[in-house]
Amino acid sequence: MLKTTNNNNIKPKATIISFVQSTSFSLSCAQEVFCSNLANVPDWYDVNLVKFGQLTSFDYLNKAVLYKQDTLVITDYVCLNQTLEQDFLNFLLDFYNQNKRIVAIGSGITVLAKAGLLNGQTVAADANGLEQQQLDFPLVNYCTDLIFSAEDNIYCCSASAAALQLGVHLVQIDFGIEVAANLAKKLHISPVWQESPSIKDKRYHSQCSKRLIEALEWAENNLDDIVSFDQLAYRACMSRRSFDRQFRAAFNQSPKEWLTQKRLNLAIRYLEDSALCIEEIADASGFGSAVNFRNNFRASLGISPTEYRSNLL
Repeated sequence: MLKTTNNNNIKPKATIISFVQSTSFSLSCAQEVFCSNLANVPDWYDVNLVKFGQLTSFDYLNKAVLYKQDTLVITDYVCLNQTLEQDFLNFLLDFYNQNKRIVAIGSGITVLAKAGLLNGQTVAADANGLEQQQLDFPLVNYCTDLIFSAEDNIYCCSASAAALQLGVHLVQIDFGIEVAANLAKKLHISPVWQESPSIKDKRYHSQCSKRLIEALEWAENNLDDIVSFDQLAYRACMSRRSFDRQFRAAFNQSPKEWLTQKRLNLAIRYLEDSALCIEEIADASGFGSAVNFRNNFRASLGISPTEYRSNLL
């Protein structure tokens, strides 16, 4: 069995909620990720399935069980009777306010929008029915370009293979990159690793000086030209110590961690979208050598660049 980062020896608790009786693609994806333990690790998720189509009331016992969960996975929404739906929406708000994780797949996203949990968020969405969703919930920024969205402990994706990719991402959070990479390989999908913060994100501008912003904008566009962090500090007109301190205060990680992830993200795009060999990708993404590239790639993703590319085939 693989070693995991779940060091508490406590199984994460998850409930998968479906509003229909039949088994859908969304529900199958959720069960494949959270129930099957394809990665073959100890202390895998403790999962139960609730089908709301079987319920006529959302009674105290159901709530008591659900409140004990770490994660809710919501799929296949259909309209409920008004009393039952309002009770469930109130429960979702309470669950969210306890800093628990909520995952919505496909039409399950509608439930979160009805609860007001997606207001002001950018949410991954399917193009099908998008126009109606935008009319019904104008405070939600639906985006069809995202594989999945993740904000404030709320995760959303369309009812497609994106559900498996989001599942692998959640496994990465709960059990570590090595386990997630192994699961992705078993599922024959390409994992989507979390992006390093971008200076293009306006949320960081109030936390950074103008000089630091300008230096990092240059860095994001010239990953293969960065030879040292002293170079970036010089561009920001700062001492190296001030540069490191301001950077960590803004991004909650070191400049090295940020730069390595940026280079890995660029390298992954080359692996997926180009025919460049490993040595060429190492040079183009700023790693300098194939050995350095392979070492950083395996340390972060748990597999080699060649294995990652082969999983795309």
